[in-house]
Amino acid sequence: MKTAAGDPCRLLFSEILRLVPCDRIALAMPLSDGSGFRICGAHPDGASFPDIQIPSQGSCAAHVAAHRHGELLSALGTETHYAEEEALYRAGFRDAAFVPLFLGGELQGVVIVGRSEVNSLEARSIRCLEKVSGLLAALLAASLQTATAAPPCPPGVVPFARRIPQEEDLEKICRGLLEAIRERTGVRRAVLTLLDSEMKSYQWFFTGLSDSEIDELHRAPLSDEKQREIFKAGRDSSVTGEGADGLHVPLFGTRRRPLGYLTLAGGDPARDFLPVVELMAGLVAVALERNQLLLEIKRERSRMQKIQEQLLHAERLSALGQLVSGVAHELNNPLAGVMGFAELAMRENTNPRCERDLQRIVKESQRCQHIVKNLLNFARRTKAERRALSINDLVENVLDLQSYQLKLDNVKILPDLDRDLPRTLGDYHQIQQVLLNIINNAHQAMQEVDGERALVLRTRAEEGVIRIQITDTGPGISPARLSRIFEPFFTTKAPGKGTGLGLSLSQGIVKQHGGEIRVDSVVGKGTTFTVELPVREVKEEEAPESVARQEAADASHTILVVDDEEVIVDLLREVLAAVGHKVETAQSGEQALDKILSTPFDAVISDLKMPGLDGAGLYAQVCDQKPEMAGRFVFSTGDLAGAATQDFFKKTGCPYLLKPFDMETVRSTLSRIFSRS
Repeated sequence: MKTAAGDPCRLLFSEILRLVPCDRIALAMPLSDGSGFRICGAHPDGASFPDIQIPSQGSCAAHVAAHRHGELLSALGTETHYAEEEALYRAGFRDAAFVPLFLGGELQGVVIVGRSEVNSLEARSIRCLEKVSGLLAALLAASLQTATAAPPCPPGVVPFARRIPQEEDLEKICRGLLEAIRERTGVRRAVLTLLDSEMKSYQWFFTGLSDSEIDELHRAPLSDEKQREIFKAGRDSSVTGEGADGLHVPLFGTRRRPLGYLTLAGGDPARDFLPVVELMAGLVAVALERNQLLLEIKRERSRMQKIQEQLLHAERLSALGQLVSGVAHELNNPLAGVMGFAELAMRENTNPRCERDLQRIVKESQRCQHIVKNLLNFARRTKAERRALSINDLVENVLDLQSYQLKLDNVKILPDLDRDLPRTLGDYHQIQQVLLNIINNAHQAMQEVDGERALVLRTRAEEGVIRIQITDTGPGISPARLSRIFEPFFTTKAPGKGTGLGLSLSQGIVKQHGGEIRVDSVVGKGTTFTVELPVREVKEEEAPESVARQEAADASHTILVVDDEEVIVDLLREVLAAVGHKVETAQSGEQALDKILSTPFDAVISDLKMPGLDGAGLYAQVCDQKPEMAGRFVFSTGDLAGAATQDFFKKTGCPYLLKPFDMETVRSTLSRIFSRS
């Protein structure tokens, strides 16, 4: 392109490339007689661009110039709507965005940015260019200053226009405007007032004013009505308005949005100074919007980076959850053996001292069982499901998970639970997550204080509401931060110690349950979170097993025990044989299938997860070949919280033993199988 030689034009292209991801740039320059446009290439250098003239009628350049807004054309070459499309397609454009460039109300040209891939240019590219179209127009006008087909650019604009794109400091841009006005126009005093979106002044720049004059300006600024008059005058013939306090030049952004105004007074200005000031003011206006756009881009990038960090954090938590779940599942098998054989030993033991030791083994095993169960519940993500829920039990389970770490950090746990608390319907895992989030926050907060550390958990019920209060003796939260405590990504913790999502998610969970969550805090004393949940009607559970079932369990039956863990097979064989049952064993699904197909069994106790043919696969094959066995299966599992496990039991209706199980649970579960048979 002939106009590409000047530095300002190179600045034009670099500005476009900085804002929009594109690999093609062309210009549609208006012909001097107004009959059409000359399409010429600009970027990349040396590319084979057409240099043709297009009539205004049927031209996209004429269309966007008439409507003063950009337009995006996608998939050029498939359908033709405008006169330029064929030429642009031959030049390698597959997507193209047309944006008109106006300076001082006069069309300088239409910039055409594009990409060589279909559907790769986004609509926001147009919005970015529209916000800086005034600046691009000034750069284009400066680059065409010596061309006969271009409108003349007033003296003094070119040097100023060259500096603007290279400057990102807002203060330097504004002060540079005032210095240029004094140098080029003879105006002695100038004030630049910047306005926010509500037309309120928020920043001033001065030149030629004494300290007393600046103080007076701050004491008696222009009224809102006078400011509106400045921009009202700009809607008519001129972009200026004159008052007793000087000449006012408004600064408009895109779509005539007021950004600020210049106040000029004093001196002996040259006769032609006004066009220069207006153009310079227009350049500063688009520079202001460009800076705002860059700030928005930075904020958006920062937000996206935070989201990416949250996703990585969630992935790590998911991986950690899978690891915890796997470890807990593996612990359940030896733990079941320890509990089971300790119970067997207690039945046969006659030594009082051994009795106490065995009771301790059973008690500590049950404690381990409780911890493993809580770990599994926490590690597994399950579908939200409302079931009968004891809030007190849930609070105690959460404390079991956290108590060790709290004690290590010298935090006293003070539970105050209402033992007459009614049950309600809720999702166990979601409410557990809410309590864990609050307790973790309290724990971290109390690590910042040197005095007494106490965590109080209180439950109460009144007027159909269950209230859970969690109070800590941490440093408290300031009122300014307290008002934002439930905002996503807001955190009071140091970088790397908090995601800013825990309380926001907790608030959402509580609201989904029809409840409320609020916080009260006193700086220096501590914080109290209150969770309120409505009491929902809970259906009564089925009655305990009948005498007939008990008698069925006590009768002798033939039972197959299937498990790949030898300790579980040995334990069940001894327990069941001791009460008179005939027991067969298998340590794989394939071996169990052969035995079931060749031998009649009254019941099958099978592990759900086994290498090779697992419990679910064994059940499916047996039901296919011996349907009468469908109601005789009992499954043992160490992970009931898994979604696949829950789905299997919902579909089949089979009873299950949750590892590690006690002997009474095994007996009562078998009684249901035998009573149905």
